Amino acid sequence: AVTLGESDSDMDKNFLSMLNDDFLAQFAGKALPVEGADTVSGATVSSKAVIEAVNSFAAAAAPAGETKTEAPAAEATGDLKDGVYETAAMGMNAPVTVTVTVKNGVVSEVTVDGTSSDADVPYVAKTQDEAFLAQFAGLAATAAEGDIDFASGATVSSRAVLKAVNLIVDAAAPEAPAEEAKIEAPAEEAKPEPAAEATGDLKDGVYETAAMGMNAPVTVTVTIKKGVVAEVTVQDSANEADKAFVARTQDEAFLAQFAGLAAEAAEGDIDFVSGATVSSRAVLKAVNLIVDAAD
Repeated sequence: AVTLGESDSDMDKNFLSMLNDDFLAQFAGKALPVEGADTVSGATVSSKAVIEAVNSFAAAAAPAGETKTEAPAAEATGDLKDGVYETAAMGMNAPVTVTVTVKNGVVSEVTVDGTSSDADVPYVAKTQDEAFLAQFAGLAATAAEGDIDFASGATVSSRAVLKAVNLIVDAAAPEAPAEEAKIEAPAEEAKPEPAAEATGDLKDGVYETAAMGMNAPVTVTVTIKKGVVAEVTVQDSANEADKAFVARTQDEAFLAQFAGLAAEAAEGDIDFVSGATVSSRAVLKAVNLIVDAAD
């Protein structure tokens, strides 16, 4: 039989209470180590902890001389671009700002900076719990909701943190530099007909995120007003090799193309800056990440 003890963490107690008799009964009569055990939806991390604890008895139950000592697990590594990234994803009433540190190519630390909405503060505070944030450590790719146990009583805020982490992981993922392409000038400048001011359903606010350029992230700030992109600015690059290319993407004509966006744009919708294709692509990707976060 398998029985559960108590947890010192109030947050973990809620997840442990979800591990019912059916979950515990699946271990009865099984040879150790147990393989293919089912986890409880909404308490994945706690379920896995119990499975690992049960399997830890396999070595203790082995006859003398048969116990094998496993080598310490190697430190997780990955292909993400190391650095400190910040972005936001929508909570209940306002964006939740999250900072992610990537080290050795994987997520090493996640902090939740807070929210501008007083109504959201108590829920966002629950996502600052160490046990919740520790689940993101070691990520080298985006995580699904089933991989993370949300903070009890803060599902929307937990989902916002997960979405923000995934946005950063996606932004830090390696992308092969593309060949710099030249933009052909249009044969004839068309005069646009006067149109009504664009509106959309995006959440108004000022957002900032980054996407990988040639050698370093390109940081972009997007202002959303009346539900659409109103302004895009590109910060100077801290990477000496990238500075000249990123500076070209600060061109007003290039950035003006994003005005009025209410949904993600495809590469074919935006004319990249001549001689700065990779940096232009990074700006487009960052804008799309923010539009997705504000949706």
